[in-house]
Amino acid sequence: MFYAGEYLRQFVVVAGRPCEADADCGSLDYECRDGACTDPPCHCRENVLIVFTDGYESEHPRPDDFFNPRRQARRFRYGLGCDSDADCIGGATCVAGACDHPPTLNGHRWRGCRDSLASCRTDGTLVCEGGARCVPWTFRYTEGEGADLLRAPDGSPIQLTTYVVNVSGESDTSVRIA
Repeated sequence: MFYAGEYLRQFVVVAGRPCEADADCGSLDYECRDGACTDPPCHCRENVLIVFTDGYESEHPRPDDFFNPRRQARRFRYGLGCDSDADCIGGATCVAGACDHPPTLNGHRWRGCRDSLASCRTDGTLVCEGGARCVPWTFRYTEGEGADLLRAPDGSPIQLTTYVVNVSGESDTSVRIA
């Protein structure tokens, strides 16, 4: 997911990249205007990443790992670290130096199982395996050095919505990524 975001940042969304001709932009639909790459209909475009997964994350399973899929999905959709609300995207607000996502559609914050990396059961009971308590997840993941949010060359944020398709045949294996 990290490399997909970097590909998007370096080769697809090139707003503000210096240029002399349209070909210098190197990305479809970009035009060179006043020495900078511009995408006139950019407000009509949505950046989407579709991830196919075969189950649990095995390479970077800890949510505090920068390359963990959940952390990367948050980076794409809301941003990670911030100094103000302007540093966050997708309706997130800056709370104590981290982008805090907006409430879910039903008004509740995301929840997870205490002392584990598991998600709460989604049957409405908000309980975890073994009776562990279901608590609000905190997303205080920040990276620094410009890695907290994808940005175009002109400094504008690039929002990337991630969809997860679970091909494992098991219903709970990709809940944290999704």
